[in-house]
Amino acid sequence: MIDNAHALPRETFVQLAKKLRVEADNRTPKGKLIVVGLPGTARRLAATQRDLMGRLDEIRMGSQPNEKIRELIEAGEQVAQLRFANRSEIEVNCAGSFQLAHTFCFESALDTTDVVPSAPCEITNPVSDVTSAVHASLGGLFANSVHQFISLGPDHLQRCAALALLWMVNQAGNGKVPAVALRKQFPELADGSAFWEKLDYNAERKADDFDPREVLQFENGAFVTEDPLLQFYLKHLNWGELAATFDIAIGWDPDTSALQILLPTEANAPPSLDESRTLYEELDYPFHRPAAKKILDYLVGAYPAVAQAEAVAQNAGVNLSQWTTHGGAIELAWRDLLRIALKQQKLPKLLSEVLTDENSKTYHQFIRDALKELGEDPPDSKK
Repeated sequence: MIDNAHALPRETFVQLAKKLRVEADNRTPKGKLIVVGLPGTARRLAATQRDLMGRLDEIRMGSQPNEKIRELIEAGEQVAQLRFANRSEIEVNCAGSFQLAHTFCFESALDTTDVVPSAPCEITNPVSDVTSAVHASLGGLFANSVHQFISLGPDHLQRCAALALLWMVNQAGNGKVPAVALRKQFPELADGSAFWEKLDYNAERKADDFDPREVLQFENGAFVTEDPLLQFYLKHLNWGELAATFDIAIGWDPDTSALQILLPTEANAPPSLDESRTLYEELDYPFHRPAAKKILDYLVGAYPAVAQAEAVAQNAGVNLSQWTTHGGAIELAWRDLLRIALKQQKLPKLLSEVLTDENSKTYHQFIRDALKELGEDPPDSKK
């Protein structure tokens, strides 16, 4: 079996396609070659070796029928001596995903008992009681990927279009949004939408580079995801919080509840777009300013774990009661932390702690330079 085939270097991918073609011609095969990859991998293999066209059996891991979900739940009930009174609710809410069904069952059972019962036990709590816990469990899988997907947009309009696109995927039900539908619903974002249509989703990328196909693919003029886990994550996402992360102003249509993207104009541009302010004078952390974004990147590099970020923030006296750690997605956690520190007027102290911490000394000079670009005198260089 070959896993993550979509991420293979071009030369290796070509060699794999050739190997598959040779094995397809073998009249006495000794086994099967199983290739696992993101949707579109089979099509790329066939395009690389045209003789493979029609000779690959593609198993698409989309939604499972309710009968299969029911069988999974019943098998778990027998082993764990549980009976889920909310089984039909779980079947509907797990969107055909075995993993979601398992997580709903686990969280429902945990909400009732934390040990395997010695006698049959009925779980009666409704799915709504554990939906937030199930969603939080997916944060580690998707929070950072969704953030990185939007961040591929190099300017504000393209990031607005990405947010609108993800919201439409959430609304679509089948995980498919034609590009023309995106342009029709958000005509003011047409130039931004064009970026996502022209993006080369299948381009070869370095091992550490983000692959946009982890979130969406672009096939036959439509944006598509076949992952029921991602669809569930988007369905229960806090869109206002996500928009605020990228300084995107949103609203909701009073009649249809549809998302509205509120683009800044010269007349109503938010104060955070005023770059005459120094960093500590900003009303909100200015992620749109390149030097401020650099500081975020340096902090993520210096403190790549939530526990590390928490420790340095506590040393600076930041009140963390409202801090969201996003399931360990460290860049999102640092974004929240910077916002909180600035609002509490603790950002100077926080950065002072960083600049006196030997564990982050690799980044000290870079942070000082960025602070100077933002009109601030680095804490440890004041006379």
